[in-house]
Amino acid sequence: MINGMYIMSAGLEFFFALVSVILLTGCMLDSDRGRKTNRILIAILVVNALMNAIDACIWLWCDVLEMITVMKILSFLSYGLGSALFALFSYLVVCIIREYAPVPGYIPKIIIVISAVMALLWVISMFNGMYYYWDENGVCQIGEMHFLSQAFGILFLILNIVLAIRYREAITRRVLGVLILYSAIPLISFAFVSLWDVLPVYTASTISLLLYYIVVHVEHGQRVAKQQTQLVRQELELNNSRTAMMLSQVRPHFLYNTLTAIAQLCEKDPKKAKETTIYFSEYLRSNMKALEQTHSIPFEKELEHVRAYLAIEQVRFADELRVLYDIQTMDFFIPPLCLQPLVENAVKHGVGMKEDGGTVLIRSRELGDNIEITVEDDGVGFDPAKRPQDGKSHIGIENVRERLAKMADAGLVISSNPGSGTVVVISIPKKG
Repeated sequence: MINGMYIMSAGLEFFFALVSVILLTGCMLDSDRGRKTNRILIAILVVNALMNAIDACIWLWCDVLEMITVMKILSFLSYGLGSALFALFSYLVVCIIREYAPVPGYIPKIIIVISAVMALLWVISMFNGMYYYWDENGVCQIGEMHFLSQAFGILFLILNIVLAIRYREAITRRVLGVLILYSAIPLISFAFVSLWDVLPVYTASTISLLLYYIVVHVEHGQRVAKQQTQLVRQELELNNSRTAMMLSQVRPHFLYNTLTAIAQLCEKDPKKAKETTIYFSEYLRSNMKALEQTHSIPFEKELEHVRAYLAIEQVRFADELRVLYDIQTMDFFIPPLCLQPLVENAVKHGVGMKEDGGTVLIRSRELGDNIEITVEDDGVGFDPAKRPQDGKSHIGIENVRERLAKMADAGLVISSNPGSGTVVVISIPKKG
């Protein structure tokens, strides 16, 4: 090999180092650089840039006898960084797949073990020359077991391809194709090592990184943007649902009936009129605050709102409305205005439709991994399979169901039979 070939090889590797630095700059400017796969990619690009820059220096100084000591140090660093690069390549593949499907914990452990063995053998090679050594003329020679250093790299690349194929149904086709090419390109390059030393492998690793950055990195950005758009849409739907809920709860006839009841109490029972006015004020305040809430609230606050509502209704229905509470736990959160609509349905469409009135029971308890809230009445009941034909929209329950699902990952189940009352159960998963 002539000096001109050395210079061309050095120039190529400096160019590969520059490409790695450019990609590294893009990763560092990425707002999502803290993501695990991005952190690993940053580490890979740093290692690849250093490895190529060091090997470029080796090409330039390989025939300078005065630099023999420096050459030994640089060669050890170059081979060591190459070993780390293969390990990081495999670890990145595992982390990419984990964004789509779970990967057993023993896979990263295997990567760590193989990496540790590779590093140990490189250190041993410094003393016994099994991978490479320098002869009496200061020329680097290939050791008898040099093939073993390449075998570890090949093993890593084959592992990557096997993992990609194993999880092909979980990842997208584009990511599958990139992961296979990501490892196949360096794998094929080993066939050309005998023709041009390690340059084909270093070239292939840089091409693979460029391919990964352009396809997978960009696809992730598109996926994140899509998720953010979906989150904004869901937040808008929740806001609309919250507004519709508040408006559905403050209906004109309820206001008129409540104010009429308070007016009548002013003459018959002024003290009761004052208490009812306070309850009514608390009820309206809770409804207005619900418009400002973007997160779940303590159950105790929602229960206060329910108590205020029931206190007003008991003024109107008197002895025909009986209320029982069985509150065994309050240490949890619930989306605002999710319990009160259920209680109102129990009063208005349950016991309120019964000639002699009835009882509404409100219960909260821990049941396994869930918090269970029950609203039960012994009113007229209904057939859940039949939609009421009264010309009304009946969006209240659906709003409650949607808000519970989106804000608390909770479920709502309604059980009822004509003539035997209704039971509504909310199941909220425990947190932590």
